[in-house]
Amino acid sequence: QSKRRAKGLPLKVTIQAQAKFGWIYESFDVKRNIVSLYQTAGDQKLNENLAIFGFLRVITSWWVIYYHSQFTFSLASDNFGKFWGDFSKSTILMNLWNNGDLSVEYFFVMTGFLSAYTLIPKLAKSNFTISCYLTIIKHRLLRIWPALILGLLFWWQIVPRMFSGPSWFHYEYKVGYCDSLWWSKALLVENITNYYTFKEAGNYCMINTWYIPTEFQIYLVAVLAIALYTRYRRVGFVVILGLIFQSFLMGAMNLVNHRIIYPTLNDNGLWHYFRMTPFTRWYTLFIGVIWGLLYYEYTKLKKKNIFYVFEKKVFVSYLSILLGIALNIFVIHFPITQYFGKTFRMVWFPLRVLLISLSMTMIFMPLASNREFYLKKFFNLRVFQVMGKYSYMTYLFADPLIYVMALWNYDPAFKFSGLGIV
Repeated sequence: QSKRRAKGLPLKVTIQAQAKFGWIYESFDVKRNIVSLYQTAGDQKLNENLAIFGFLRVITSWWVIYYHSQFTFSLASDNFGKFWGDFSKSTILMNLWNNGDLSVEYFFVMTGFLSAYTLIPKLAKSNFTISCYLTIIKHRLLRIWPALILGLLFWWQIVPRMFSGPSWFHYEYKVGYCDSLWWSKALLVENITNYYTFKEAGNYCMINTWYIPTEFQIYLVAVLAIALYTRYRRVGFVVILGLIFQSFLMGAMNLVNHRIIYPTLNDNGLWHYFRMTPFTRWYTLFIGVIWGLLYYEYTKLKKKNIFYVFEKKVFVSYLSILLGIALNIFVIHFPITQYFGKTFRMVWFPLRVLLISLSMTMIFMPLASNREFYLKKFFNLRVFQVMGKYSYMTYLFADPLIYVMALWNYDPAFKFSGLGIV
């Protein structure tokens, strides 16, 4: 290189060599590998309007962890009364805690939106074949599977070897399910195998990650629906809307037929007949797909749809955001008591999921338009983007650590208040 520079020759050969062989050196870079493994940023750079999803990933993953803490801290029964007492003093905290299962719907909607927006250009450029379909699914697996396997090993094999003590049997009992069910978690079919064996709701390996197999199975169907849209736009929209209607109706009918009333003591039935079955849950993901299709048409095809209205009519944008916030508060704080009819209380499970999904889109879709919002600048802060990339890792690894903290909390020397430890 120095000789070529001295002779005034170009360094093109050196650059070519670096491009050809540099990846071999970089493939052994520990930092690069860890970052690539755990961050879930897509391979396509999204425009800054969609940076709000980084913020959404952060609040959603932490809401899930916040919700799971109630089951985790119930292990520490002697301190759980104090923990519960701290939360019962705050209606807002208590309602967020009790409705934390709704946070998963944010994940479904985000997956649907981003899948539609990023897959359409790929599917439109090439003929949709079995090979193309398998390539897309392989890419999805490579994004979620390695971290899931490491999370499973951490939960099942590493943490049990790190601690011991008179209270540790609680964790060992919970982890014990992985001895026989690890393979179904690793293959992303745990919800299917447990559906047919009708295991108890808590008898799952790494129960906090139940969402991942369900979401992946819905993704398999979503890719086909998006591919249909790229060929036949109207037919694709009709099919997706039909799947939304079918899924909501089937979920409601399942709960009515099995007499699962809100709030339920039959949590096992709720899991099997509604929460974990793909065909009763995919309406929230397909709501995201519809918005993703509209956003693609708005940004790439320059069609004047609802996003164009959000951009040009500031009143409509703010009205949508305010109504979305009001609907969100209504769903989370609306008291469903025995004074409501049984049928309504049975249908309330899928209805609240539908309403929380719609409220989420009403709040954040206006922010994805080209209109400038001060709120958008806040969501686009670098800290949220970085935390958002690692939200999947946080989701996978948080529960085992909270279990350790909860059991550690047995010791009077380390007792904290509920709010303090969260």
